[in-house]
Order: sequence, then C-alpha cells, then structure tokens
Amino acid sequence: ITRVVQRVQAALDIERVTKKFYGEFQTVHDNFMAYLEPSIPDEKDRRWYTSALLNRIMFIYFLQRQRLIDNGA
Repeated sequence: ITRVVQRVQAALDIERVTKKFYGEFQTVHDNFMAYLEPSIPDEKDRRWYTSALLNRIMFIYFLQRQRLIDNGA
C-alpha cells in the first residue's frame, strides 16, 4: 500500500508541475506575442513565429540538460 500511495503522490506532483509549467509557458508566450506585435502585425504569423521560437529554445535547453551540447552548461 505504501508504494501505491507513493506512486499516486508522484503522479499528482507531476501533474502539478506540468500545470505550472504550461501556465508559465502560456504567460511567456503571450508576453512575447505582445512584444512582437509592432514587428509582426498579423496575429496568425505572430503566433506561429512565437511558438516556433519558444519551441526551439526549449529543445536547445533539453539538449543542454542531457549534456548533448555545450556539456550541459
């Protein structure tokens, strides 16, 4: 029973972290879209550019954390 409780707690922690991450990601996404508004007036283009750039930044961060580039620095 102890293991089951631990697994449930771990799952809930992951869900909380995931919700927090996506909430913060949405805030960054919205702020960056607002920042780009003068440069990219079309909302669809601005949304695409923002998503592409932030996804690439997250991918590079993942590669660094896995020490696949830049020795994890």
